[in-house]
Amino acid sequence: MIRPDADVTKVLAQIYRNNPAFIEWLNASLKKELDALPYCTNNIQLAQGRTQVLTELTNTLNESFQAVANPHRKP
Repeated sequence: MIRPDADVTKVLAQIYRNNPAFIEWLNASLKKELDALPYCTNNIQLAQGRTQVLTELTNTLNESFQAVANPHRKP
């Protein structure tokens, strides 16, 4: 995933801070995919891809919030 620039980081931090329902849904979706992954029998690559995208998105949102909350912290 491309590292977001400063403007996108601020927008992602706002999404994280102002939309707790979205963050909860995203975390629940990631947990569901991670829990189902060991039991996947059809198209494991698709299941791994969904898990990877959700993980990257979740991490990017969290890191953006942390970067805005702690501007002197290095990513």
